[in-house]
Amino acid sequence: MTHAPDPTRARAYLLGSASEQDADVIEQAYFRTAESLERVEAAEELLIEDYLANRLTTDERARFERHYLAVPRHRTRVETIRRLSTAASHGAVPSTPRSGFHWQWLAVAAGFVLAVGATVWMVSHRQVAGDRLPAPELPAPVPARSVYAWSLSPAAVRGTMETPALVIPAGTDDVRLQLEGEGSASPIARGRLVIRVVGGDEVWQGPVANIAQRPAGVVAIVDVPAGRLRPDDYTITLLAQTAAGVESERQRYFLRVRSR
Repeated sequence: MTHAPDPTRARAYLLGSASEQDADVIEQAYFRTAESLERVEAAEELLIEDYLANRLTTDERARFERHYLAVPRHRTRVETIRRLSTAASHGAVPSTPRSGFHWQWLAVAAGFVLAVGATVWMVSHRQVAGDRLPAPELPAPVPARSVYAWSLSPAAVRGTMETPALVIPAGTDDVRLQLEGEGSASPIARGRLVIRVVGGDEVWQGPVANIAQRPAGVVAIVDVPAGRLRPDDYTITLLAQTAAGVESERQRYFLRVRSR
């Protein structure tokens, strides 16, 4: 009976640090059972996430860049996940439970299936065994986005006629809305923002950014794609969310956007 590889052995295999015997056992396992292939895929997903989040040790990172990234298909996969993660942090990709966190997006956004054939896996492993290949060319970094910060006071604190107009500078990718609270209101750890045209339809909604340090008096920060904020008047609803997922309205704001 061939057993499915455990996460530690699968990770060593992906990094090229597994012994020839372990590599043979892992390859024979995923040839035979879908469970084994799924375990290797899960280990690969976690390895890529750890690499992008700088959670690998110095040795693991060196092996990842020298061994795993030596395969063009792997470099494409890492760059795709990097771009999708960046889009998700700005609310452009809907969030999903952690299981299948990236691979569900890849099937939609990248147009290829993660489950590769066993022959391709074996060739990829054998080609890079022994660190015989030269160091690969690393994926090009994702260009930094241009962010323009704008503070908003609650609608009850500042009347709509007193609200200054936001003029978005040319070349801005995201408008970072810094939402102030009333009095000693506590910051919101989890929540979302809903933006609607005054008297009209919803134009955007997205999660509260996970930013540890906020300006004084700010209860939430949300990055909104600049292209969603056309010159118009908007109402903004800030919703707080409990750990159980129950939402409640925390505050309302008024946003006036004008052209340059």
